[in-house]
Amino acid sequence: MNLITKNINIIKHRLIIIGELFSFLWSRKLWWITPIIFILLILMEIILFGQTTGLAAFIYPLF
Repeated sequence: MNLITKNINIIKHRLIIIGELFSFLWSRKLWWITPIIFILLILMEIILFGQTTGLAAFIYPLF
């Protein structure tokens, strides 16, 4: 049970950081950067997922 609550706290902390980032961008009128950040996050997840699984051979042609 302790491990589950620890993981939930880590996820909650990361979501708070992401929320603060987007509120900062929105208040500074930098809302046009948000699509760029989303695309970079998606690419990062694809790269990390491709390295940890056997799908690297199928993800490689995308780049």
